[in-house]
Amino acid sequence: MERRRVAGRRGVGGGPRGAGGRQGRPGAAAGAPGRRAGRRRAAPGARGRCPVRATGVGGPFDGGLRADGRAFPLDRSRLRRVALLGPNAVDAFTQGGGSGRTYPERVVSPAEGLRAALGDGVELVVEQGCDARGLLPPLDGEALRGATVEWLDDEGAVVARQPLERPWTSASRREPGQTRARVTAEVELVGDGTHLLEAGVLGAHRTWVDGGLVHHEPRHATADDVLASVNNNPRGGRAEVEVAGRRTVEVRVDLAIPDLGGFGHWGVVVLRHQPPRPSLDQRIAAAAEAAAGSDVAVVVVGTNDEVESEGFDRTSLALPGAQDRLVRAVAATGTPTVVVVNAGAPVLLPWLDERDDADGTNGADGTTGTNAGTAVDAVVWAWFPGQECGAALADVLLGVTEPAGRLPWTLPASERDVPERPLTPVDGVLDYAEGVFVGHRAWDAAGVEPARPFGFGLGWTSWAFDKLTAPGRAAPGEPVTVTVAVRNTGERRGRCLAQAYLEPPAGGQPERPVRWLAAFEGTELDPGEADEITLTVSARAFAVWDVTAGDWATPPGRYGLVVGAHSHDAALRAVVEIG
Repeated sequence: MERRRVAGRRGVGGGPRGAGGRQGRPGAAAGAPGRRAGRRRAAPGARGRCPVRATGVGGPFDGGLRADGRAFPLDRSRLRRVALLGPNAVDAFTQGGGSGRTYPERVVSPAEGLRAALGDGVELVVEQGCDARGLLPPLDGEALRGATVEWLDDEGAVVARQPLERPWTSASRREPGQTRARVTAEVELVGDGTHLLEAGVLGAHRTWVDGGLVHHEPRHATADDVLASVNNNPRGGRAEVEVAGRRTVEVRVDLAIPDLGGFGHWGVVVLRHQPPRPSLDQRIAAAAEAAAGSDVAVVVVGTNDEVESEGFDRTSLALPGAQDRLVRAVAATGTPTVVVVNAGAPVLLPWLDERDDADGTNGADGTTGTNAGTAVDAVVWAWFPGQECGAALADVLLGVTEPAGRLPWTLPASERDVPERPLTPVDGVLDYAEGVFVGHRAWDAAGVEPARPFGFGLGWTSWAFDKLTAPGRAAPGEPVTVTVAVRNTGERRGRCLAQAYLEPPAGGQPERPVRWLAAFEGTELDPGEADEITLTVSARAFAVWDVTAGDWATPPGRYGLVVGAHSHDAALRAVVEIG
């Protein structure tokens, strides 16, 4: 039976990321300087090579951000034990948050996908390691021993009642007189130790646990809260409950049903629960121990709908929780490590370029730095991989499909490097003063070196860009066709993506970016095979908008034409004179 590939493919836009991509083809991450050896052992499952300059075009997984050739792709016949680690390994972010989310009948988790692909002969050990969410997990429905929702009038009299069969509800105003709602739930807690109970509520409310008030929120919710997606992950009170064996507690929430304007009159109550568990230090240590006893470690990190969704801006580009600490702890074990980034937008990866030198030092001066021994072997960007998440991830790690996507944006090394632009309206007007300097164009204008440039991506092989053939002159308003000779210099079949960027004539007007994407095209080649890629640069790529004429115009002059693997790779260069 043919296995279905990733169903929830991320859409492709005007950038090079999805060019020529096929549904269900995952991708990799960004290249790192140097090769690791010495005290870090080679993976029994290692096969092939993954050099720094691998390229390609992919689908829902993006091209690699780092790859050193020591461990990947994996050979399942030589694997005995694989550690699958990280918060998104157990709770993958397969779709975007908010109204864009759908609810498929089946979702293949990372563990399910890897178990199916590895087979019975390979042990798969799963450890969460740390949390990526700030809120507690949803209450298990089996712990709900009985619950009701009551609607009350202004005097507190119950005017309607119905049983609640799940640990969450949306309490709507059914009649004009129903201004309040009360949720009462009997929750059975099992297991010695401290349990955490949480009631997330949209609207002004009070929460009691076994008769004790644990939270009071006086602010009434408004339509702005719905627009900001607060209703998807409402916050509220949290209580610690000590349990010896088994205990049933009563949770009660009194809610003032909010007036949400055009969205209606309704509130949300969500019950959450965290059973007793080891401390964060102990959980990270358990993940590192699992990695140390395995042939390879796969760490799935990322975001979730609490921090990345419609309706609100992120307050930080950092991975939430202790995920960076987890990655470093796992990599420090010496086990070959691949990190899978499960996020829909840029996040900071401070360990991306950390070295693990053969002599155990970290840095050019030979001293041991604080991050010595924490280098990872490969980084794969998984985006929102859809319902076939686990199957696609397994295909990438085992070399069934090449991780060959390309970054459609610039990956920052730090938040302070991100080009700033005005975001606050003045007198109700937001002036787009940045003009054409958006995206990678803004980064180039600022002269800041990012963690990975626009268009970057690695696969399971490497490429040489040998020769660029371009006309020396072209007429305004006509396209320019160029060819680039490429060779697969690696040991695996792969897809090469040639990206062409234009640079403006010197001293030309109006002000233009340092360079901009003009064309891209790809080809798939076997090891040692060569081919010519034809790229057509449209006339529109040379043009600017003439405000006075209300039309596109092409400034004359000598344009630089740069072809390479990404926006900062000037592998080949030519000059085309227009006019």
